[in-house]
Amino acid sequence: MRLLIERLASLQFTLVAILLLGAGALWTAYDIIPSVWIVSVPLFLLTINLVCASIVNPAFRASAPLFVFHLGLVAIVILAALSRLTYLKGQVEVTEGVPFNYKNVGIESGPWHNNRLNKVHFTNDGFTTEYFSDMTVGKTKNRVSYPGTDGMRKSLVIGNQNPLVIEGYRFYTTNNRGFAPLFTWIPADGGKPLTGAKHLPRYPGMKNKQAASWKIPELGLDAFLMLLIEKEFLIEGKDSYFKKPEKYHLLVKIGDDTMQMRPGDRFKTEKGELVYRELRTWMGYSITGDWTMPWLVAASVIITVGATWYFVDKFNASPWMKDSDY
Repeated sequence: MRLLIERLASLQFTLVAILLLGAGALWTAYDIIPSVWIVSVPLFLLTINLVCASIVNPAFRASAPLFVFHLGLVAIVILAALSRLTYLKGQVEVTEGVPFNYKNVGIESGPWHNNRLNKVHFTNDGFTTEYFSDMTVGKTKNRVSYPGTDGMRKSLVIGNQNPLVIEGYRFYTTNNRGFAPLFTWIPADGGKPLTGAKHLPRYPGMKNKQAASWKIPELGLDAFLMLLIEKEFLIEGKDSYFKKPEKYHLLVKIGDDTMQMRPGDRFKTEKGELVYRELRTWMGYSITGDWTMPWLVAASVIITVGATWYFVDKFNASPWMKDSDY
C-alpha cells in the first residue's frame, strides 16, 4: 500500500495527469470528443495525486501553511471536476409579455445535472437597451416578473451583469434581441383561436434581413413575413435606444396571396383568418447553473491564505539585517 501511495504521489504521475487534462481540454474545445468525462477523469487523477503527495511528503504535514495551501488545491481540483459533471449552460428567446417556456431552451449540461428548468417561471415584461453613436451596445434594463415564495408577484430589473436567480439558475440578458409580430389564427370551422408570436432575426445585427417563414399547421402551407421599417430609430452618429419602430408594416405571403398588414388587419383564407395583433419584442437570455462557483471562490481564498501565511512565516524566519549592520 505504501508503495502504491508513493507512486500515485510521484511527479511522474502528476505529469501524466496534466498531459491527459491538456489533451482532454483540447479535444473538448474542438469537439473531437464532446464528453465531460475526458476532462473530469484527469482532474480526479490530479486530486488523487495531491492527496497522496500530502500523505507521503512530511513537509506538508509539518507546515500548517503548506497544508492549508494544498488543501485548497485539492478542493479546487475536486470542485472543477464536479462542475464539469453537474453544470448547465443554456440559451433561450422569450417574447415580451409571454412566460418563459423551458421546452424552448437549448441546453448543454453535465451527465449528473439535475434539470430543474421546468420549475422556473417568469415573464419578460419588456426592456430598454441603449446604443451609443458608434452603434456599440450600452446597458440593458429588462424588467421581469415571477411568483414569490409568499404567493405575491415579484418584479425585478435584470441585465447583462445583473441576473435573475431562480431555482439555482442565473438568467442574464444578452445582446441578442429583436421583434416578434403577434398573430391570432381563427379557424373557419369555429375551432378555438390560436395566438402566438414569430421571432424575426436579431436586430440591429440583421436589420436588412427582417424576414421569416413558418408553417401554419391548420393551413398546411408555409407563410412568409417581412418587417419593413419605414423610419429607422437606431441612427449611427447619434445616441439612441432600442424600441419598437413608430412607422412600419408587415408584408405577409400565404400561398400565392400577398398582403401588407398593420395591427388589426386580417388575412382571409378558405380555412380561416390570420389576424395581426401587434408588434412585440423578444429578448435572448443566457442561462448558467453551477452550484460549485461559490465553493470555488472559497477554495481560492483558502489557497491565497495558505500561500500568504507560508511566505510571511518564511520571511519572518530570517532577520532582515545582521547584528553587525546595527
